[in-house]
Amino acid sequence: MIEKRNWITVILLNLVTCGIYPIIFLYKYGEDVNKVCEGDGKNTMNYLLVLLLSCVTCGIYGFIWFYNIGARLEEAGQRYGVKCQSAIVFLLIMFVPFYGYYYLCENMNQFADKVNA
Repeated sequence: MIEKRNWITVILLNLVTCGIYPIIFLYKYGEDVNKVCEGDGKNTMNYLLVLLLSCVTCGIYGFIWFYNIGARLEEAGQRYGVKCQSAIVFLLIMFVPFYGYYYLCENMNQFADKVNA
């Protein structure tokens, strides 16, 4: 079951927890991407490993991870009949986090409606 999330709640918890909640959110988001895209032969890496690799690569791996989940969700959107934002839009979270959280939540909420039905 995919949990529906509110992007405003994510932003508020980000502020209240001084940036710890987004790590939890993105960890769970990666798991949800794997559930939605099950059967495509790919696997989204655990976000804790992404954080580590991002530190080692000066943030470059974070861009790759966000682009890859966007691309996977675009492909899954065709299967489920869901209009998903392009993979490029997922890179917004790296530059404009609050706007990026909106797209992350809205896209996954559309999939939650289809997968949980």
